Amino acid sequence: MTQTASPADRDSISAFLDQIRRAWDAADATAYAALFAEDASYVIFLGDAMFGRDQIGQTHHDVFTKWQKPSTSSRPACCGALAGAGSAWRSRTLR
Repeated sequence: MTQTASPADRDSISAFLDQIRRAWDAADATAYAALFAEDASYVIFLGDAMFGRDQIGQTHHDVFTKWQKPSTSSRPACCGALAGAGSAWRSRTLR
């Protein structure tokens, strides 16, 4: 049985992904991390893992200030995946 998301679910998911994108595009590690649960697990495409909101925030502070400055998401939020949406986007500095 295939289930599809209701319009309300799609709107909720889209709004969440827009928040993720805005925090990423603003290089705001605090806002980005705040969107994750306190005990979140975050795994990037290379397999590196972060555990907890604080570690996600600190790691993304370093990402935004050292490695991907300036960086913006290259895909609209509606096209990302919920799990680790930020890590799936390509940085303009990596193109």
